Amino acid sequence: MIDLTETKRVRRDLDIDNVKRVYGCYVCAGQIVARMSIPVLDLSNEEKEMYTKLFRKCISGRQDKNLLEIEMRESDQQKTLYALAGAELESDEMREALYEQIIENLTIDKNYCIILMADNYDIVSYDGDEDFMEKDGSTFNYFICGICPIKESKAELRYAPEQEEFRMNATGSVMANPMLGFMYPAYLDGNADIFKALYYTTDESHEELSQALFGVEPPLTAKEQKEDFETNMFEVLREDYNLETAALVYSDLYEAKENEETYTFSELSNVLEKRNVSEEKVTKLREVIREELVPVNLVSKKYEIRTDDTVITTEPENALMIKTREIDGRTYILVPANGGITVNGQDVFPESEDNN
Repeated sequence: MIDLTETKRVRRDLDIDNVKRVYGCYVCAGQIVARMSIPVLDLSNEEKEMYTKLFRKCISGRQDKNLLEIEMRESDQQKTLYALAGAELESDEMREALYEQIIENLTIDKNYCIILMADNYDIVSYDGDEDFMEKDGSTFNYFICGICPIKESKAELRYAPEQEEFRMNATGSVMANPMLGFMYPAYLDGNADIFKALYYTTDESHEELSQALFGVEPPLTAKEQKEDFETNMFEVLREDYNLETAALVYSDLYEAKENEETYTFSELSNVLEKRNVSEEKVTKLREVIREELVPVNLVSKKYEIRTDDTVITTEPENALMIKTREIDGRTYILVPANGGITVNGQDVFPESEDNN
């Protein structure tokens, strides 16, 4: 697995002044309407800062959440990326082929800009306290690709000095932070790993794009892991996945999250056995759920229960206190009323049995 500590150093030391050119293209309705090849020397300091921020964003985030490790095989896609990195993006033909790959395999309902930069990172040694030790004379050569959605700025009243008045002004199309991006090759143990890339996404993994660029399926994003887990638990366990069972599962997940541990399927199956879930269902669940789960991607900060017209939100440690009961043919959710009760911030008393 890639150690992001090293990648964070690359991101921190990314200096746009060391880059020759910023390349890119503007895509509207699936068609390239403009291409960029901007010498960095022609950029203002403000523009350099803006491009630096965008490229750094492409290698930012939490591992297994929105920064995914792509492990490639020897393939046409891997050879293409290797050739691009070796040419430091200077080949018009290879850049054009990359643009076409992205456009043909990315399905989104908005205009976007593809931006590219190639950089050389001086490899240095650090001691255990992250203190700089020395350069070893070698460099890590890589490139970053970002896919940034374009949004139209709103018309606003801006001050016009020549008229000494506030007049309507719209700045046109604006490049937003990247929604997708990648760095190739990945940086591992002080060297370039030409069979790995870091893939950045803010939402979904865009499997078709990953297959086109890297020749492999991408790992699931945090959002996809959560949706996949929830769907499989419900579809396989059905009536056995009741509130009490869910509370036990999520209590275990919250505890593993707090301890920064993974959560194995064996631990999950132990919980399900306590709830008398059949061996057949546990076996079926094993076929669709990964052996190692990442708790931080599966749970929210709060434990939330929803019905058609009610929402109950509490701290994760209180999950096991909430029960369901059948009373006079109706299902009720019971929440212990420990301490005082407030309604819209107003203290109230519980209803006494004499009033029932």
